[in-house]
Amino acid sequence: MYSLLISHYKRFALTVLPIYSFPLLALEHDSTVTEYVQERCDTTRYSSFLPLLSPDCPIGKGLYENDEPDEKPAFYWVQCGASSKPFHVDDTHRKVAIATQSNLVQSFDGEYYRCLSGPYSQYIDAKVVGRYISSLIKKETFLRQHVLISANHSQVTSVLKSYNESKVVLENQQQVGEQVFFIPTYPESQRTSNWEVNQRWQRFSYEVAKQTCQSLNASLVTKPDIEALKRHIDVAAWPTALPFWLDEEQAAFLSGKSVSATPKSKLYLMCKR
Repeated sequence: MYSLLISHYKRFALTVLPIYSFPLLALEHDSTVTEYVQERCDTTRYSSFLPLLSPDCPIGKGLYENDEPDEKPAFYWVQCGASSKPFHVDDTHRKVAIATQSNLVQSFDGEYYRCLSGPYSQYIDAKVVGRYISSLIKKETFLRQHVLISANHSQVTSVLKSYNESKVVLENQQQVGEQVFFIPTYPESQRTSNWEVNQRWQRFSYEVAKQTCQSLNASLVTKPDIEALKRHIDVAAWPTALPFWLDEEQAAFLSGKSVSATPKSKLYLMCKR
C-alpha cells in the first residue's frame, strides 16, 4: 500500500497537506501553511457520507476563469460539487480519492454542503488535480484559495473578547427519571452554530463542551443516557447534521448511532444533571 501511495504522489507530484483524520503521506511543503491546516482542519467521519470539515477550517474564495491566485502564503481546495444535502460516498468519490490520493471531504456553511479535494499548498497541484477530477466526474470543478494573514496580539485579544458567553439559556429541557437533560445556548455568543429544526445549535470542541457542562454543575451525557432519552422524545424533531458529544470523547446522534470524532471536532452539546 505504501508503494502504491508513493507511485501516485510521483505521478501527480502533489504537496497535499495532511489532515489529522487521514493517514496520508506528507511531502515537503510550507511549514507555516501545514501548521495552520493541522491546527484548524480536522474532520468528523461518517460511514456513508464524506468526512465533514470542522467549521474552523476555511475553504477560501473561489478562483474563477482567469482569476490569478494571491502570491501570499495560502492553501487551495478543488471544489467538486455543491448541494443542499450531505454528500453520500459513492463509487465516483472512491475513484477520485484513490486516483489522486487526496483528502476528499465536504464542508457545510449552514446552507450548502461542498465537495472538496485537498488541501494543497501549491496552486499548480490543485490545478492539475482539478482538471483530473473534472475528467473523472464529467463535471466542471474550480479552485478555492485561502490566504494566510498573520494576526497580531491585539487582534487575537479583540476576537477573544468578542465571545460573549456570560448569558446562558437552557433549552430543550427533558426529564428522564431523576435526571434532567438540556441544551446550553449562549444567545450573545459568536460561536459557530448550525440552524436545524427551527433552532440554533451551537458547536463545541470536546474540552470546551466538557467544561461548559461542568460550569453549569452538569456533565456530558453518556451512550446509555442517549438510549434512555430517545424513548422519551421525538428524534425527528432533533438535529441530524452533526452528532452530540458524549463523555470520554465519544459522539453519537440521538438515534443512538455512534460516530468517530477527534477532540477538536465541533459537535453539538447536551448536558445532564
